Amino acid sequence: TSVAQNGPILQFRGIAVSDTGRYVCKASNAAGQSEAVAEVIVNDAGDDGGMIEIQQLSSSQGATVDLPCRLAPSDDMKWRKEGGSLPDRATQVRTALRIERVTVEDSGKYICTSQGRMQYVTLMVERLTVNPAKPKISITPSNTSPAIGDFLDVKCEVEGLTGRGLKVSWAKIGQSDMGDNVNGRATLMRIETVKRENEGLYRCTVETRAGTFYEDYTLSVSGSA
Repeated sequence: TSVAQNGPILQFRGIAVSDTGRYVCKASNAAGQSEAVAEVIVNDAGDDGGMIEIQQLSSSQGATVDLPCRLAPSDDMKWRKEGGSLPDRATQVRTALRIERVTVEDSGKYICTSQGRMQYVTLMVERLTVNPAKPKISITPSNTSPAIGDFLDVKCEVEGLTGRGLKVSWAKIGQSDMGDNVNGRATLMRIETVKRENEGLYRCTVETRAGTFYEDYTLSVSGSA
């Protein structure tokens, strides 16, 4: 198995039963330090390829979380939450379950089913130390429903902070770069010609003397090539 860290993402390639264990993510800024523990449980199901049970944790409330489903897509694929209903902020994006603005109450076991198979994903949301110096970050796209071929500007505006000690940058979650047609410079992310592969979760990171903060933006692309 190959295990690699890509920013806030821990990636497993060729996951095996031996990878079962508890993994600790630590984050720190001027307000203090917080950590979250992710428990990965891999069940060996023989020649069928096994099923993966992953406990994923988001250490900050209000973030957007994608719960992955590794099962083959099908017309009967669906998600449910054990012992309750899905949050009203949850939507299915292809095979994943996306939960926006997660809260501690969203913690629990989520079940993905497809063609008679099941996968369990356990989500635990933990509170972080609140930093009173956190700036207000607003993300404003030039087009709220971009289609393939459109031009798109996305602005990340920081209220109340200017001058020295302020750095703003863009990144695409889960990827080392944002794509050949995406240009991120300080507060502005520009996509000259929107493509289907531009879909995903983007993060505007604001670094200040008081700490590092971020706001996420989900890009969904309509139309066909």
